[in-house]
Amino acid sequence: MDSRELFQRRAARAMPQDQILGVFIEGTITSLSEEFSPAVEEAVRKAQQRAKGWTPFFRYPAAEWLQLMDVAATTAMRESRVSYGKALERMGQGVGRYMFRTPLAKTFHTLVGKDPQRMVSTSVFSAKAVCTWGNRQYEKVSPTQARLRLRDEFMGPEWVQGFYRELFRLSPGVSPSSTVEDYEEPGMYFAVRFSW
Repeated sequence: MDSRELFQRRAARAMPQDQILGVFIEGTITSLSEEFSPAVEEAVRKAQQRAKGWTPFFRYPAAEWLQLMDVAATTAMRESRVSYGKALERMGQGVGRYMFRTPLAKTFHTLVGKDPQRMVSTSVFSAKAVCTWGNRQYEKVSPTQARLRLRDEFMGPEWVQGFYRELFRLSPGVSPSSTVEDYEEPGMYFAVRFSW
């Protein structure tokens, strides 16, 4: 579904007020070696323009992060022979894995518990703490289904599905599947229905 052209169309819409926490950027970059290869992480580190790196709780322009994501996805395509969309999905999983290992995430998980509904509903608020863009709405569809509606989302459906796939791993015994609904190009408006 996703492509470089669609991703770049989304990234071109990033405004100066669209920002993201440094810890999320560093998590994205650091997870590339584990998710793909050291060559992908190295390519992104060479492309970054901040000599000092990313201070965890400072906010940075989303445009810079999106530019690095593009470098990562195109390098992963070449190095790992995956599609651009699959590279984005795996990056979502990788940063999810990185973030869910942090002490803050472990505290969050302790408070929220292992209920998939609660994890998805609470993630809407967590996203606001990490990034300033987007509108996310949670909807309980049934006891074993949830829908997440996203508007003004830069990462697109593949990345979101990868990230949430990693989130569901925190809930033992849950085997999630996801379906994209109500998709509008270039992928800034869509819904993802999760089932388990």
